[in-house]
Amino acid sequence: MKKALITGITGQCKLAALADDTVTAGPCKGVHLLSSRDKASQLLGYYEQELHSCIETVIAWQPDVSVNVGCGEGYYAVGLAGRIPAAQSFAYDPDPFSQVACKLARDVNRVGVEVMLGVCTTLELRLRTQNAERPFILMDCEGCERELLLDTQYSYPNARIIVECHDFIDRQITSALIDKFSASHQILVIKQGGRNPFGHPLTAGWAENDLWLLVSERRPERMHWLYMEPISR
Repeated sequence: MKKALITGITGQCKLAALADDTVTAGPCKGVHLLSSRDKASQLLGYYEQELHSCIETVIAWQPDVSVNVGCGEGYYAVGLAGRIPAAQSFAYDPDPFSQVACKLARDVNRVGVEVMLGVCTTLELRLRTQNAERPFILMDCEGCERELLLDTQYSYPNARIIVECHDFIDRQITSALIDKFSASHQILVIKQGGRNPFGHPLTAGWAENDLWLLVSERRPERMHWLYMEPISR
């Protein structure tokens, strides 16, 4: 295990040098990453690639407000701010390191993102989105999606939402979200799939084990997301 960890860190450093710390593909292509626990996968453009088509659909929709709950080091927050510069963008993460890293990434990439301190509350999320014409919420908050999306009667009727479902924390979360939001949103369930680490030119000639470590997102089980669009009335 220790050898694999060391090999993985070495591979990430090697890839970061080859890519000049810049995302090479995907919806966040061109973002300069300073730090990230999933940096190799993000630099290759493989990170959460199951979401790419939905994210491109959202970008084409041109949200006027974008809220990233659980922003980490800023991959999506910064990437989306660059793709939809006219949107008012907010990023939330309770982790102090992530807040600092996201602010640095924002400044290096020269995009407009308000990195908020502390957790995003239900009231704050509603206030950020309810008066917008085309709000977008991207949520990855380790089980707190229950509190933010279910512990309130408000259904964010004008918002497009991508939420990662942490069923390994709460086995009822996905079914509860679908039950609530099916009345107001069309819902697509997106399941985690495989990665092909052999197709990127930067990794030509790499050892096979090193390639698999590069694209591992170290998830505790096979994950899935919900993509929700408001139903036209």
